Amino acid sequence: MPLDLRLYSESGAFNVVQMDQQWIDIETLTNSLEVTLLNIGNELGDLTDYVGIQVLRGVQTYTFTAQANSDIVFPSAATWDELEFHFAFIPSETAALDVRTSSDGGASFDSSVSSYRISVNGGGYGLGSAIRLGTTVNPVSNVPIQGILRLYKRIPGIQTFMHAEGTAGAAGAAGSAFDIKAFRDDTANDVNAIRFLASAGTMTGRVAVMAVKYP
Repeated sequence: MPLDLRLYSESGAFNVVQMDQQWIDIETLTNSLEVTLLNIGNELGDLTDYVGIQVLRGVQTYTFTAQANSDIVFPSAATWDELEFHFAFIPSETAALDVRTSSDGGASFDSSVSSYRISVNGGGYGLGSAIRLGTTVNPVSNVPIQGILRLYKRIPGIQTFMHAEGTAGAAGAAGSAFDIKAFRDDTANDVNAIRFLASAGTMTGRVAVMAVKYP
C-alpha cells in the first residue's frame, strides 16, 4: 500500500494520526503475506514428502584417447538409484561402440554369448555378449557415436535394466539413431562397473557420469 504524503500535512502541519494509521495498514498487510507464504511453504514441504524429488549430480567426467576400452567403477551404491553415462566417442577405424558390465568392480566383465538380453529400436529381445550402441562409424566422417546410457539399480531377484539412446554415424543417415533396451542376464548380482569398448581398433572421447538419487 503506497504512502500518500498529502495525508501527512494539514495546513503545513504533520498529521501523525493518519501517518500512524497507514503504517498500521502496511504492517497488517505484511503480516498477512508472511502467514500466506508460510502456509504455501508448508504445503510445498508436504508435497515434496509425498511425491519425492529426484536429485541429479555429476560424479566425474572421464576422457579417453586412443584406448581399446574404458572402464568406469561405480560410486557407492548407497548414493544412487540410477546412473547416467553421457558418452561421445570416435573410433580409430570403422567400428562400433559396445558396452559390458561387471559385478566384481571391474576385475572381469560379462562377455559370454548370453550375458545380455537386448532389444534394438523396439524389436524383440535377443542374446548377446555385449550391448552394441548403434551401428559402425567411419572415423573419416569425424562424426561420433554419442548419446546417454541409463543403468538402473537392480531390484532384488530381477535383472539389471539399461536403456541407451543416441546416434551413430552422420546425421540423417539410415539407421543412425538408436534406442536400445537391455537386461544383464543375472538376477543375483549387482552391477558395479561398466566398460565401453571399440569393436575394433581404439577410440577417443569422453563419458560424463551423473548419479540420480530418489528420496
